[in-house]
Amino acid sequence: NGILRSHLHVAMILPDERPWDSPDAFADFVGRYREAGVREFLLQPPRDLPRETLERTWRETIPSVT
Repeated sequence: NGILRSHLHVAMILPDERPWDSPDAFADFVGRYREAGVREFLLQPPRDLPRETLERTWRETIPSVT
C-alpha cells in the first residue's frame, strides 16, 4: 500500500503507445495503466506535437482522469 507505482512515457522509447493522438487516446492510455496500479504519470509529449493538441488534452482530458 505504501508503494507508489509510476509510469514514465517517452515517445521515442515507446513509439507504439500514442497517448497524445487525441484526448480519447490519452484517457485510454491512463486508464489502462491505472488498471495495472499506476497512480503517477510522467509523460513527455513528442517534439512535433502541435501546441493546440497538447492544450486540448490538458483542458479536456487531464481533469477527468485525475
